[in-house]
Amino acid sequence: MRVLSGSDKGRRIVAPQGSSTRPTTARVRSSTFDMLCARYDLFGAKVLDLFAGSGALGLEALSRGASSATFVEWSSKASKVLRENIFRLGVQDRARVVRLDALEYLQRMSDDEKDQYDLVFCDPPYRFSEWGVLLMSAPRSAILLLESDREIEAVEGRTVLRSKRYGGSVVTIMSAEEQRGGLS
Repeated sequence: MRVLSGSDKGRRIVAPQGSSTRPTTARVRSSTFDMLCARYDLFGAKVLDLFAGSGALGLEALSRGASSATFVEWSSKASKVLRENIFRLGVQDRARVVRLDALEYLQRMSDDEKDQYDLVFCDPPYRFSEWGVLLMSAPRSAILLLESDREIEAVEGRTVLRSKRYGGSVVTIMSAEEQRGGLS
């Protein structure tokens, strides 16, 4: 895998071996960021990458100008590869890895801690079934970018801004209902 655009364009990152992670394909990542960047300027954004795996989404955001990224990944194997990718790109000063279950991490955070994030990537395993809990626990003011194998319904207080299928993946952008904007 390679970073697709920005300051680290073309630089190689690796995915964890095995079937416990499902890296987002280059085609889906490219289309996702095209969809996202058509609406928002990522420069200076604070990013939360849940179910981070290799970190490809958060690292792409850093390459495109995000100021920081917190990567949440429960797997020790994936966390190790993620740390290596962060080191490989030299973004240790703007990246933090938290080895914890994503839902547990969200539920432990205070509202003030959540409010620091502008953009949240949620790319859980396709068998994930707790979307309602995740959406209710996610930072209220952040733009959410979701990847799943199916359409994700908005919960109270959230609105779907855009949803598009790419083969077996569905990418959805959500925001808080009152916001309908976000980032700069």
